[in-house]
Amino acid sequence: MITHLSDLISHRYSWKTIKNSDLTELYVSMTIKTLGLSLIGIFLPIYLYENGLGLLQIALFYMMAYGIRALIDYPVTHFTARFGPKHAMTIANMLLGVFLIFLVTYPAFHWPLPVLALFDALSAGLFFTAYHIEFSKIQHTKSAGHELSRMFQLSKIAGVLGPMIGGLIAYLSDIRMAIVVAIGMVFASGIPLLASKEAVRTRQKITLKGFAWAKVKRDAIASAALGFEQVAGMIVWPLFIALFLVGESVYLGVGFIASIGLLVSLLATKVYGTLVDKGEGRKVLTIGTVVTAAIGSLKAVAGSFGAAVGLSMASDPASLAVRMAYTKGQYAKSSEFTGYRDVYWGYMMFVSNLSRMLFWAILALFAFILAEKTALQAGLLMGALAGLLVLVNRFKY
Repeated sequence: MITHLSDLISHRYSWKTIKNSDLTELYVSMTIKTLGLSLIGIFLPIYLYENGLGLLQIALFYMMAYGIRALIDYPVTHFTARFGPKHAMTIANMLLGVFLIFLVTYPAFHWPLPVLALFDALSAGLFFTAYHIEFSKIQHTKSAGHELSRMFQLSKIAGVLGPMIGGLIAYLSDIRMAIVVAIGMVFASGIPLLASKEAVRTRQKITLKGFAWAKVKRDAIASAALGFEQVAGMIVWPLFIALFLVGESVYLGVGFIASIGLLVSLLATKVYGTLVDKGEGRKVLTIGTVVTAAIGSLKAVAGSFGAAVGLSMASDPASLAVRMAYTKGQYAKSSEFTGYRDVYWGYMMFVSNLSRMLFWAILALFAFILAEKTALQAGLLMGALAGLLVLVNRFKY
């Protein structure tokens, strides 16, 4: 019935209206999913650590997950091209729900890490490739900064609430209760995607022949660098805080720090979006990248809870500047590859996942030969410095 109503509307309104409708569906879906995942996302390595896994095992888990994602990026791109991004994202959400069910039952069954890594990789790999293809298609180029700003604002609002609520649930009850809530929200996030048919043509065939590989060399380096920086900032940093900077009430403390940092960055999203739309994307990206690298390096020597709060409040807005400006430029770049948009995004996701696998392989080596604290400090420094290579891109703003 909803699909039928969508068909009727499509005959009455312009393509721009349809694109706006698709954007709204994507906004709603991403907000629900982000809120659900933010309840437990930053707590995942802490949860695994509490259930008997050491840093080396956690690093190997993430290495496997990103390695599988790199392997499946090409078939995932084929799947998305054939069945459409909305179908791909819906299936990805179901796979994510299965992964979370494995997580909530892990203390009882101790599922093998390769099984966890497989479902995590399948859900994330399928979702993010489809998401980028969908958004790059339905965005409006002249107002992309504003549309990205809105997406980031909604995600940040959900991100601000999630860690604090998740930490509070863990403090009052058990982190597994937060995972149960997240499972329900992940499944619910697929409902808005079913409100209309695919916005892009389906049953497309992917071919690598004729793709301008030379034009994306710098994009690939930048994508790999961003992968290093994001892993360090979004996974290694919360784990470092939990193990060495927070005493009692680990989940509540980490959730508080994450929420405060995201709240500060939320205030900056509209400013960044306006600057990007005015052609200042390169400047936003450069300043954000340098500041992120500097603060990321300082995180490696943080020695107190107060320092963690201050560094998070400073780094999150800088990191957001990088992601918003970078994403705007990358969406614009993907639009240049007429007939090869899916190939471009598939390749960028492959490079990003390969770099993240490499990060965790190096961190696993650090964990094997160094004390856990020293290994995490080395990982934070590695991610901060590698992030500077984001600036090698040649995106147009």
